[in-house]
Amino acid sequence: SAVIFKYYFSTAFMYINQKTIYNKLNKNKKRGNAMQKISSSVLVFLTGCFVYSLIEITARGFTHWTMTLTGGVILVVLYKMQTNIKDISLWKKCIIGSLVITSFEFTVGVIVNIIMHWHVWDYSDMPMNILGQICLPFTGLWFLICIPAFYVCKIINKRLENI
Repeated sequence: SAVIFKYYFSTAFMYINQKTIYNKLNKNKKRGNAMQKISSSVLVFLTGCFVYSLIEITARGFTHWTMTLTGGVILVVLYKMQTNIKDISLWKKCIIGSLVITSFEFTVGVIVNIIMHWHVWDYSDMPMNILGQICLPFTGLWFLICIPAFYVCKIINKRLENI
């Protein structure tokens, strides 16, 4: 999986480099900045999709496409937090991040598990759960996962700033 991870990042950053070169040649700075922001969001989204799926497959043996997309969206939100909120400590960001992830998990869970009956996950047997969609132990896990997630966001942001 380390080889796949390395290949993914080298391919993704090559894509960003090509877009950046195109944008620098473009005389319209506003359009170039917009393209760079879109490109960075796409890179972060795909990273979140890949990494979350890898974590879930490692832990559970499988994942679901809805969770892949949710992982991508969540990493974009965490990336925006990392790049736009610089004056709060990491542990406070992790608290906010874990609440954001839990909120997304609840929303997606209600849609895919309760409304659509796809049975992607069920936390009914976990302590302190709400409708079997979220629980306190996983909120704590999301707090811990936010630590490396914010670090990854910081690395991506530094790489993109140096382009």
